[in-house]
Amino acid sequence: MDDAIVFRGEGPCDDFLRAVRKVAFDKGKHKDGDWMAGYASTCFAGEALRWYEGLDEEDQDDWKRLRTAMLERFPPVSEQPPPSASEPSPASIPGSFIPTAPAAPPAAPPAAPPPAPPVSPPAGPPESPTVIRPRGTYPSAPGAAPAAPPPRPAPAPAPSLPDAFNALNIGSGPTRRARVSVIADSVSNRGWIAKSRIEGYYEVTPHANQALIVEYTPNASGRPVDFRLLDSLPETNFDRLGIVWHVASPNIAARSSHNALCVAVRGPADEGMLSCKTGHAGPADTTVWSIKQDSTVVPVWKTDAQSNIIYYFPLQAVIYTNKTTKRILFVADWGTWLRRNRPSNYDKALLAIQPI
Repeated sequence: MDDAIVFRGEGPCDDFLRAVRKVAFDKGKHKDGDWMAGYASTCFAGEALRWYEGLDEEDQDDWKRLRTAMLERFPPVSEQPPPSASEPSPASIPGSFIPTAPAAPPAAPPAAPPPAPPVSPPAGPPESPTVIRPRGTYPSAPGAAPAAPPPRPAPAPAPSLPDAFNALNIGSGPTRRARVSVIADSVSNRGWIAKSRIEGYYEVTPHANQALIVEYTPNASGRPVDFRLLDSLPETNFDRLGIVWHVASPNIAARSSHNALCVAVRGPADEGMLSCKTGHAGPADTTVWSIKQDSTVVPVWKTDAQSNIIYYFPLQAVIYTNKTTKRILFVADWGTWLRRNRPSNYDKALLAIQPI
């Protein structure tokens, strides 16, 4: 079961905030505000993502300040202006992630001439609101007889909460080809992931004709995908774009100062066939590219799994610059990384798919 969720800013944020808390509670992180803020940052898309990128770093990194800002920008339905008489009653909140029961029909008015033929009520009991619960089997009391079937077929079971969010992610489809654009805070560092590598590591090129071309197959679950290499240089026998950690046992969590590098990988990532020969000692993986509805790409790292839920930690793309390079890095905590390194050498960036 995947726990990926998406908030596009098309309605109130209260359901989204509850969903983030549920994921954090299931993970045992509901008291860790930094983790919750970092997790929520991977769930924004569209208008909500553009709004989030305009926040101060203090608001982005602090869960209490972030949710306060969200409640001000995307207030609950009770705080929004009431609809006009020509608008329908909001039986469901626009942008809500949790399905709701259909609104009950209005009571029949008193009979008036000319008399209308009576309307027969639907057979069977009225439908109950949809209840979202985790998948699983719920045992009955010992010796309890099974409940009698209803007089009409029961509605299809409601999806679990993560599944409801997954339906909002990018849909599955045929294999696609694209460049990976790099949108750095500094205009001079923007471009694409280059097809050529320096010392085995990928860098940024400002020229589209020198950009790496990858092939990928999107999925409907929101899980990360592989980027297969089509024209990587100088060696052409590497087949996927991957990430390798600089240290042997990286701390992939909030307040971590560890970083990873963007490399080419041949064969299974755990076999260590990487394009870089030195400068790394940690684990590598290739199934790390999570594509959102607005075509942004969030690098993620699988941390652990509990109760059939796989957890991914979002990483921040960073451009390391000096006189000779614009190397692509990934860090677990941007604020901590800046505090422990020279800020003038690093530029925060966003990755995005550019179809070709």
